[in-house]
Amino acid sequence: MGNSDFLLANLSKDDYADIADRIIYLRNDVLQMTQSQFASLLNISQTYLSMLENGKKKITKAAINQIIITFSVNLEWLIFGIGGDENIFSASNVTKEYFEQSSRTDALSVLQDAYALKSDEMDFITWFLNLSGKERMKYIKAWKIIADLAK
Repeated sequence: MGNSDFLLANLSKDDYADIADRIIYLRNDVLQMTQSQFASLLNISQTYLSMLENGKKKITKAAINQIIITFSVNLEWLIFGIGGDENIFSASNVTKEYFEQSSRTDALSVLQDAYALKSDEMDFITWFLNLSGKERMKYIKAWKIIADLAK
């Protein structure tokens, strides 16, 4: 049995509840993410995350490792609550925007691979996605007009 296994095996029900509270705090107050967003970044289901947060499931070593790796969270803070907000992360540049950008980059990489898109095509897609919704709608209307003229 490894140190992490031993540690988890010796946690009380209250310890698990405290870990769940810290996960909720991390997700809601620090990263300001929904359960769905948070679960997606951890590659777990929203239902499983909800059960962890509500104490219906005990957190596993794998889930702890995912949180630590994905969000650069300090193990001591997550398990024991050691330190305040300044000790939550092991890296000082971790923000909600950092994770959202990382998620978008991953999604764009999947799109590029799926459609064998070239660099200039990816630049165009990125440019388009960075427009406001109103601006995107204007370009879509213009493209429809051009497509109709090309028929």
